[in-house]
Amino acid sequence: MELLIMAYALKTACARNIIGVIPYFPYSKQSKMRKRGSIVCKLLASMLAKAGLTHIITMDLHQKEIQGFFCFPVDNLRASPFLLQYIQEETESPRWFVH
Repeated sequence: MELLIMAYALKTACARNIIGVIPYFPYSKQSKMRKRGSIVCKLLASMLAKAGLTHIITMDLHQKEIQGFFCFPVDNLRASPFLLQYIQEETESPRWFVH
C-alpha cells in the first residue's frame, strides 16, 4: 500500500519516470484463474499502473508470463545463478548439487 501511495505522490508531483524496485513481488503465484477466484496478480499490476509506476524491477517471478499483466516494462532478475555460484565456491563438496 505504501508503494502505491508513494508512486501516486510522485505522479501528482509530475515525476517523469517512476521505477518500482520490488525484490519480492507479492501474489506472483496467483497468476492463474482458479475456481471461484480471481487473478490477484493482474489486479496488483493494474493498481501499480494506475498509481503511476512506469517501470518495475523485481526478482524471481513465479512465471515469466506475469510480465504480460503490465502495460509498462518489467525487469525480472534471477538470483538463483548467483546463489548457486556462491554455494559452489563456499562449500568443499559440491557433489550433492542439483543442476
